[in-house]
Amino acid sequence: MKIVAVGHGLPAEMLREVECEKRQPGAGEVALDVRAAAVNTKDIKLYTTTDYARMRDRPSVFPLSLGLEAAGVVTAVGPNAPGPLGPIEKEDEVIAYRVEGAYASRIVVPSSCIIPKPARLSWAQAGSMMLPGTTAFHCLAATFVRPGETVLVHGAAGAVGRFATQLALITGAHVVGTVSETNFDLLRNWGATPVLRGPGFAERVQAAAGGKLAAVIDTVGTNDVIDASLELFTDRRRMATIVNLSRARQDGFLALGGEAGNDEAIRIRDHARYAIAALAQSGALHVHVDRTFRLSDAPEAHEFARMGEGGRLVLIP
Repeated sequence: MKIVAVGHGLPAEMLREVECEKRQPGAGEVALDVRAAAVNTKDIKLYTTTDYARMRDRPSVFPLSLGLEAAGVVTAVGPNAPGPLGPIEKEDEVIAYRVEGAYASRIVVPSSCIIPKPARLSWAQAGSMMLPGTTAFHCLAATFVRPGETVLVHGAAGAVGRFATQLALITGAHVVGTVSETNFDLLRNWGATPVLRGPGFAERVQAAAGGKLAAVIDTVGTNDVIDASLELFTDRRRMATIVNLSRARQDGFLALGGEAGNDEAIRIRDHARYAIAALAQSGALHVHVDRTFRLSDAPEAHEFARMGEGGRLVLIP
C-alpha cells in the first residue's frame, strides 16, 4: 500500500491508497520494507497550499507521492549499490533520507539515501529524526554557533527546535528557547532556559540572555517573532529562519532550505545525517515522537498536524 495526494485540497478529500511499486531495485538502488515514515510539514503543504509549490518553484504533479524519510528493513539490493557508510545487505535495518514516496509499505530508493539505523532507537524514532535533525544541524552551521555563546531558538519545543536546542547544548552553547509554558520542564531538563512566547517575549529573552545573544534560529516564522528578533539582535549574518523565507530575503538575514539546486545546503545536510545518527545512538540526542498512526490513517494524521495539535507524528505501515 502507498499513500498519494490526487489534487489540491484537504487531507480527507485528497489522500488515497494505491498499490505499491512492485519493481526490483536497479543499479544503485535498494528496496526496503518500511517500518515507519515521518509526517513532515512539507508533505502537507505540497497538496494543501498551492502557493507553497509555486514559492518552491516546483509545481505539484498529481498523483503526488508523499514522505521524505523512513526507516525499514532492506529486502533487496541492486548492482553497484553501496551506501555512503559502506556495503548494504539484505535484512539490514536502515534509515532512508532524503527520499520521495516514503508513505508506503515498500519503497525502492537510491543507495546513497541509506544509512544504518541506530540500534537503540525505535522504528518510529529512526523514521522521523533526519529531516528535523539535519535542518537543525544546518541552522547551527550557518549561524556559526560556538561553545560558550548564547543562542536564541524560537519554537524550541517544535520538531526542528528540539534538535536545534539539543545540538547547540551539545556544542557547548547556552540556549534560550521560546516555548509555551507546558514545555518549560522539557527545556530545563536539557539545560536550556525557557522563555514564554507571546506578548512581551522580547523583554523576557533579553533578560534571560543578559544582552549577550550570539545567534538566532527561527523555526516559527511569524512576523511578530521576526520583528522582535531584529530589534534584539543586529548581526543578520547570524540570524536564520527555516520558515519565513520572504522576510529573510527582505530584511537581509539567512533563509535556510535544503531544496534541489542548493548544493551547499544539501552537502551540509547529507553530512549531518551521520552526526545525528551517531548522537542518537550514543544517547546524547533525544528523539521524541508524540504520536503514531497507521499508514492507512494518513488523512487523520495530516488533519491532526494541520490543526497544530500533532507534535512529531509518524505513520506505521
